[in-house]
Amino acid sequence: MQKVSSEQIRDARNLLRIAGEEFCAMVGIGRRTLQRIEYDQDLMERTAYGTIMKIVETLEEAGVEFLTDGTVKKRSGGISSGGGSTP
Repeated sequence: MQKVSSEQIRDARNLLRIAGEEFCAMVGIGRRTLQRIEYDQDLMERTAYGTIMKIVETLEEAGVEFLTDGTVKKRSGGISSGGGSTP
């Protein structure tokens, strides 16, 4: 897995329009944990590798591609989320 940033995780979830609570349920983490990961790069780097892998895998399965330039894009053919608002 390539290194991903807090910003990429936040941008990927927002790109897919997956609400925070919905995403947390998909990944199996608490809302506060997601907020910390999305907004604190240092904390994200100290988060268990398995948790970050689950987040990245979930986003990739939903149709996001993490690019080496630090951005994300939506792949065609991804799984559609139920939508919802983001915080």
